[in-house]
Amino acid sequence: MALPPLASVCYSTNTNEDHNRLQVLCKRLKKMCQAGQPDSQLMDALVATALTDDRAAAHWLVNHAEDPSLVSGNCRVYYLLLCPANELEARFDEFWTAYRGARDWTPPMDYMPHVPVVQPFEAHAHQLLDVYHAFNTVSRGFADRCPAADFQLTLPPVDLTANPLRLSLQLCEPTVETMLKELAAVFVKMLADKFVPAVPVRPPYRAALCEGFMQSQQYQVEQEAMHHFAVNPDSRRVAVGTPADTVWQLRLYSRDVRQRNDLTGETHAVYRMRSECLPADDDGFIQLAYSSGDLVALVAPTEPGIAPADVTAWALGLNCDTGQLGHFRPAMLEAQRVPCSSAWTLHKVANIGCTLPSSPLGNSASSSCWASFSRQSSMCVDECASATGAGCSGSGGSSGSRGYCGANGSAGKHCPMNAANRLSCTPSGVPPSDTSGSSDSMPPSPKPVGKSKSLMSFFLSDRPRRQLHVMRHGERMDTTVGFHWYNKAFDSKGVFANRFDLNIPEVLPTRPVEDFDRDTPLTLIGQFVSHQMGEALARAGVRYTYAYSSPALRCVQTAHHLLQGAGQFRLSVRIEPMLNEFPHDHDDQAQMPRFMSPTELRSAGYNVDKDYQPHSTLEGFDRRNSPEKYQQRVRRVLKKILDSTRKRGGNILVVGHRTTIEFCPIILMGYKSYVKRVCIPYNAMLCLDERPKKGTWVLANQPSAAFSCNEHCRFDGSSLASPV
Repeated sequence: MALPPLASVCYSTNTNEDHNRLQVLCKRLKKMCQAGQPDSQLMDALVATALTDDRAAAHWLVNHAEDPSLVSGNCRVYYLLLCPANELEARFDEFWTAYRGARDWTPPMDYMPHVPVVQPFEAHAHQLLDVYHAFNTVSRGFADRCPAADFQLTLPPVDLTANPLRLSLQLCEPTVETMLKELAAVFVKMLADKFVPAVPVRPPYRAALCEGFMQSQQYQVEQEAMHHFAVNPDSRRVAVGTPADTVWQLRLYSRDVRQRNDLTGETHAVYRMRSECLPADDDGFIQLAYSSGDLVALVAPTEPGIAPADVTAWALGLNCDTGQLGHFRPAMLEAQRVPCSSAWTLHKVANIGCTLPSSPLGNSASSSCWASFSRQSSMCVDECASATGAGCSGSGGSSGSRGYCGANGSAGKHCPMNAANRLSCTPSGVPPSDTSGSSDSMPPSPKPVGKSKSLMSFFLSDRPRRQLHVMRHGERMDTTVGFHWYNKAFDSKGVFANRFDLNIPEVLPTRPVEDFDRDTPLTLIGQFVSHQMGEALARAGVRYTYAYSSPALRCVQTAHHLLQGAGQFRLSVRIEPMLNEFPHDHDDQAQMPRFMSPTELRSAGYNVDKDYQPHSTLEGFDRRNSPEKYQQRVRRVLKKILDSTRKRGGNILVVGHRTTIEFCPIILMGYKSYVKRVCIPYNAMLCLDERPKKGTWVLANQPSAAFSCNEHCRFDGSSLASPV
């Protein structure tokens, strides 16, 4: 189940508003569920969806119809975390990307960057308002106790006696340490008064970077961390830049209690499934049912002799989107390892060390605080964090010393799998209800489901709405600087040595020089415009759930820089080979370009999903195909993209070529032809809205302003002195 979108997360610190919101949502949900679910199950749904809205809770109930925990009444595990946002969060992402590429997965990657304040604690659904009240109290009382400049980080040396070896960043200012100790003490005391046991984390307060590396790698790992975080070698302090780069947020998360092994204390690895699997029961061997996009936690390996003979190992998994247990194969290409925090629910957010209000409802888009919300939103949406999750380990002061979460939970029981239809709980596809006030101020409730129409069929006919953004790539190098620009820019050894035009980027991907002939990159202006478009889309509130691109380098660069400008650093670009363009009049050669592979693009610094299995391949691709053939293959690719993204909904970005935009009205809107003479400039965007009930797409207005500029070419002053 997808995490509630940014606008739906509660930034209010008013407990009365939380109480009113809960009451109104309970009334609405009871009207929608006339079949008669118990009140305890309705409350579980509202808690799991963070009081987002009644429709999200109803989706959750549909998905968890066969969840055994609804009967047993499991509690949830909560986390109180201090999380960096904005530029500092991006540094963590960059470090983890480099670390994972050079070595392997490390436990801190299972969570967002954070400093634990209180050890994970359990609370029942009826205690939600007590937890919210404690959070509201400490967030109001400690929000401005320390200025943002006091949140300084250091990189302590690795303790070579520890096992395993760990590297963390530490909050070094005594004022911040004292503030966090007092905050944790107040929070724990308020929970204890409501019979919710919790334990504060003891100093030092650290944010984990990595652990488990060998002692021979210690120096190299430290040097990489010092480079990514701009650490002063003498003081070992992290350079954080301006106050806008030092935004910290106090966040309240929760997860399903079953996502951690109580006996071993290990966090269950989480996988995002890329295909669909129907339930099956073969003599007691229950195969887990899941849909594309579901998050599955690896609970335990399957005992030998239980699973059928297969080259791929089976494991016992918990579907975080349905709460069901069964066997699946995590080693398959359809299973992608993702952070455990992808299955967490975000309940509340409050800025710490910032005097501006936490609520994004005001006109604060230019403030540092609002910038932090934009980055935080991209993290939540790009990871598809959902209502169940992973937790923290450790007791006493271990959580504080390790610097990342860990909590105990109970393993669930086997349950039979029914082939019932279900939906993804995707609040991002449904406009959230403004339930912060009393019921009188609420917008009209949805009509209750009639007796002849079940809750299941009601939501099957009301899928999340999507918006498709099809963009042309940015300004290309060959038609701007010159078709054989690379012969002048590179020397005989293939070294980029002559930036003869300022529109040539300072850094180009490392590849054979001749490959630039048929696969040209973006100019510097092309990169700049793409980045500006991303910033404008982010200011307009657009967050992308998926991003696809043609394999052409200029398209990949456009998608990458747009997402960077939008602050969506965690959303990787998926390469679809058959989105590549067909030749035009000026392109009379039949030679096939040699595109960079996803791994090569990733190594070059582009945020590409190297594990993505595309819906199409370049095998049998005819460079000399006609517009009609190009239309047919783009139709097939777009259909598969739209089918695979139907469950989550949200905004979908597809970066292609001029012809990609030209054919979209034919493919998706049923037009019989297109106007070939229409000017489609670089970075042009076509926006389409889905009408789920009709299964059609209609034109929509671009959510942000376009980018216009005049043509600029080289000027040679000597031409003025030439005789006529």
